[in-house]
Amino acid sequence: MHVRCVSWMTFFIVCSGAMAQDLVVNAGDLLRFQPTELRAKSGAQVKITFRNTGKIASQKHQLVILKQGVDVDSFGNRLLGMGGVDTLPEDLAQQTLAYSPMVASGKSAEVSFVAPAPGTYVFICGFPGHHSSGKGKIIVE
Repeated sequence: MHVRCVSWMTFFIVCSGAMAQDLVVNAGDLLRFQPTELRAKSGAQVKITFRNTGKIASQKHQLVILKQGVDVDSFGNRLLGMGGVDTLPEDLAQQTLAYSPMVASGKSAEVSFVAPAPGTYVFICGFPGHHSSGKGKIIVE
């Protein structure tokens, strides 16, 4: 079964179905995600199209979906000295469900993963310094 999700409000997407879910997350010049809340079914194959809708050519963004229990500030602070990398170091990668490469203005990338056990999972922007304002959550039901 393939399910296409439709956004009815700028900041909220609700999806139904259990096998596949396609979602879209945008990041722009204000360092915030739209939407900031996503929903997925546990066990579903989730594909997120991550788009950098910003106009500042030098402004990159990265979608990083954290496992439950990962401290957002500790994780984000580790990224500060890395200068924006496409591939996270192994110890950080192990703390994620999935992550995109850095995405330049006007570009996009796809992130795929199997939705884990029910719960709330935080996603952040992995570009150094963006994790404080560039964040949201995926509610897995």
